[in-house]
Amino acid sequence: MPRLKFAMVCASNNNRSMEAHALLSQHNMQVASFGVGNNVKLPGPSQKQPNVYKFGTPYQDIYNDLLKQNRDLYVKNGLLPMLERNMSVKQAPEKWQDNRTIFDVAFTFEERVMEQLVEDMNRRSQGTMKILLVVNMVCHCQAGFVSCSVGSLDTLHDRLMGSLMAVMAQPQ
Repeated sequence: MPRLKFAMVCASNNNRSMEAHALLSQHNMQVASFGVGNNVKLPGPSQKQPNVYKFGTPYQDIYNDLLKQNRDLYVKNGLLPMLERNMSVKQAPEKWQDNRTIFDVAFTFEERVMEQLVEDMNRRSQGTMKILLVVNMVCHCQAGFVSCSVGSLDTLHDRLMGSLMAVMAQPQ
């Protein structure tokens, strides 16, 4: 049986998609991760002042920028540790809409992200006629890294692994 290819998708390819990407990578699965937003948005000093980067900006560059801005703030809110994790997984956030890899399963973590992914897939030419299973896993945590990485990661891990087992049990 061929190995399945998984896509993990969130808004900015930093938090939930990267945690899921790291998790599946640890289990030697074929996985990639993406964001569907127009830009990569991370919390800033206030809600009205987010940090905004283009997709493709290396995690190391984002890390260095936040470090220069306010090391204490971004350690406290968990962004610098999140970016350290991200740097260990891949070089930079990627935009789903720019991706042309054919996946078997795509996991999203918010309804609006799932809707953007499906909308994009419907706009693409259907040259391969291959089905993409889209699974939306509602994550009941705030978008902050600390909240998504402490209590809810066990839930994310359990739900993701349960969903993967169900997908893999289906006949090809």
